Amino acid sequence: MGYIGSKNNGLKIQYYVSNDGGENWFFCAEFKDGDMKYKGDKKKVDFKNWGNELVVKIVMTAAEDKDSKTKVLLGGSLDSPRLDSFKITYTYENQGEFSRATVATGLYNDVVNVTHRLIVAPSFYYPGYEGRLIAYDTTTMTYDPVIYSLKTVSETDFTASGTSYRKIVPQGSFIAWDAGALLENRSAASRTIYTAIPESEEDEDQWKLNRLDFATANAATLRRFVKENDDKTPELIAFIRGENRPWKLGFIDHSTPLIVGPPEGDNAQMGTGYAAFKNAHIERTEVVYVGANDGMLHCFDFRTGNELWGFIPYNLLEKLKKMGKWDKKLGAYLLDSKKGEFYVDGNPVTADVYIDTNGDGTKEWATILICGQRRGKGKSKLTQKEYFYFALDVTDVENPQPLWEFSTKEMGETWSVPSVGKVRVGTADKWLGFVASGWKSKEDEVFAIDLDTGLVYWKYDAGKVDIKTGVKYKKSVACSPRLVDLDQDGYVDRLYIGDFFGRLWKVDLTQATWTPTFIYTDKTGLPILTKPAVWIDRSGATPVPHLYFGTGGDDTAPEDDLYSFIALIDDTTPTIEWIVGNKSDFSGLATSKVKGMLAEGERAWADPVISEDIVYFSTFAGDIEKISFDVEAGEVGKLYARYVTNSNPSLVGTSIFGASAYLTLNTKSRQAVVLGELRSNPTQRDVFIQELDSTLQALTRGGGTAKVDNPTGTTYKLKIKSWREIIKIIRNPS
Repeated sequence: MGYIGSKNNGLKIQYYVSNDGGENWFFCAEFKDGDMKYKGDKKKVDFKNWGNELVVKIVMTAAEDKDSKTKVLLGGSLDSPRLDSFKITYTYENQGEFSRATVATGLYNDVVNVTHRLIVAPSFYYPGYEGRLIAYDTTTMTYDPVIYSLKTVSETDFTASGTSYRKIVPQGSFIAWDAGALLENRSAASRTIYTAIPESEEDEDQWKLNRLDFATANAATLRRFVKENDDKTPELIAFIRGENRPWKLGFIDHSTPLIVGPPEGDNAQMGTGYAAFKNAHIERTEVVYVGANDGMLHCFDFRTGNELWGFIPYNLLEKLKKMGKWDKKLGAYLLDSKKGEFYVDGNPVTADVYIDTNGDGTKEWATILICGQRRGKGKSKLTQKEYFYFALDVTDVENPQPLWEFSTKEMGETWSVPSVGKVRVGTADKWLGFVASGWKSKEDEVFAIDLDTGLVYWKYDAGKVDIKTGVKYKKSVACSPRLVDLDQDGYVDRLYIGDFFGRLWKVDLTQATWTPTFIYTDKTGLPILTKPAVWIDRSGATPVPHLYFGTGGDDTAPEDDLYSFIALIDDTTPTIEWIVGNKSDFSGLATSKVKGMLAEGERAWADPVISEDIVYFSTFAGDIEKISFDVEAGEVGKLYARYVTNSNPSLVGTSIFGASAYLTLNTKSRQAVVLGELRSNPTQRDVFIQELDSTLQALTRGGGTAKVDNPTGTTYKLKIKSWREIIKIIRNPS
């Protein structure tokens, strides 16, 4: 490296490298003027995206010379940079596809009235943190004839053709759409992205949020909220919208997609005016909501996978700039995809509620969405709080409106997935959202949020005492609450929730004063972080709840302890019905109630799910929240399925797999199984589980196809009861 000519003033050589064939360039080194000689120093580039095609771009420039006598520009240079050779060494890091969320399933009818079943699966690439959301059409998927086996539906294959890099295993299945690829083919300017800013900053307890287009045209307004310099705010907005990014869709880590169609509540249970509301929105477009760590909650068309809009919560605006780094030479933001910042990482939930959505003093029926952010904290400029839930009015799926954002000074990471229900207060109805204070919260609390205002309606602090040591934890109630309507009148009667200290709470919501009681306390104080599943025994004079939950579910829980899965009857005196665990941890428990053991360090992470008198739960040993995605020997997950009731009482608590206590997964799963539709030949409900390595598995029960019966001349509308619950197909006469 050097120069040709008599001088080196005004000469320059710049090196750029790309690992994706030149789609994204990263500056490497620059030599100019008197520094046109290699001195042995190595220039290192850390790529911010994944790629498999390494290319180099060398830019050689020379300043225009002047005639030595007339000083007139010559139109060129008498000297030139010279490059004889260059050498590149590189380190290649294998990429994988991962998921700590689970899938959603749903049906739709095409234009010729054929019913299709889609499985919508979220995942992300690491390294690179690229988000994926792929829908598989499994309408005619065939199953193995083996009774009770796990059948792989799809797995990662980076040698596969196309851009989705997925291998489809069973016949009759194919990729219906790939939301990330569809988004990548759109221009950043064509996207619809909203945010919300406060109408007033004078009273933080009553502030109202107004929607604003997150666009460069609003840079002057947004500048003080994103806290970026005047000259960089438009570039930051463009970057968040997708410019100068190797992949527009941010990584989807813990957020499980939610499929939502027209309203489907029971008219009698919901109340006055609901039937008219349901009828008015019977043709509402089916959509998929999912949070991503690109700062947004996304709304996709369920049938096509096209993004309808994205929404950036107000409290995350100031944090957006952490997603990238300012490149002085390019004058633009570039993705810093090695950091993996968290933003909207919670599970969205929706509910039809009767509230005042616009503050005019009149209540109306509406569909609202509430979502937490888990580790996606972002300090609100208005409140100076960090951990939030946000709510949107999504009655019109193409015109979402911000309602409120909820936080308290005690709130920790918002891992608790909200549960929405109606309670009776005197003679009036009140719609509330119940959440826990979260991971690493300052207090051990459960909240009821007034859905009209987004303010605290009720809270309870149970105190923080480690049962084993008496030491106070900075982690408390991160579990999701379970609401139960015992008499099926539309009003919730019970709230159940676990905590980090091995206690299961019960709140009787029919009482004038809500005071929790602890109906179970783990003898050794092992954490309960699963949302309890509930089966109601209605055979007697009064309904009796049976609760199902496990212990463990935290990376910090001891690896050498013995954990349990517990079935608890909440009768006049709470009684353990059966366990899968260590008998010595349960004083006076009959041997007949012990239905197996968990291995040392085997923890219950996922929320159990009940379907057709069977409770499904999964376990694994080792960690899953740490950034390392290696699964060591002995840490693979297990899928259990136990009878909750049976005509033969001796089978209650025993495995449906017969002599096998469980089925072994390929890796492990952070989330619970997902229930699909009933299918024929033989008639049974599909059960799916997505593993850490993004492998999608189906539990087969011996042959058949995935065909959903659809009589000629009948139209089926997709109705969603609630997140991770059974999807109902309700016949709608044409």
